[in-house]
Amino acid sequence: MEPTADPAALDAAARALRRQADVLDGGGRAGTFLREAEGSRWTGHAAREFVSAVRDDFTSARGLAGELREIAGLIEKGAEKIRRYRAEQARLERERAEHNLPNKPLAAMP
Repeated sequence: MEPTADPAALDAAARALRRQADVLDGGGRAGTFLREAEGSRWTGHAAREFVSAVRDDFTSARGLAGELREIAGLIEKGAEKIRRYRAEQARLERERAEHNLPNKPLAAMP
């Protein structure tokens, strides 16, 4: 299969990344574990270590959410560039057709 630049597919990928970022903003499963551990009656060294480890995971998850949003933004910018390029190509093809000029890429010309 030949790769194509499909802006709609890129937009869908960016939306999926943003949805995952929303999940990670809440800390993902680490957020759930953290809330449960902090509200637990479990005490002692192991309890403190567990809460500390889960808090670190929670913080990491929130940081990753920001990175996913940045990636999604880059994907969306790429999709917009493709849309502009395609619009320009369509405009050029219309102009060529209006002037009865060949509508082939230069590489196809003899």
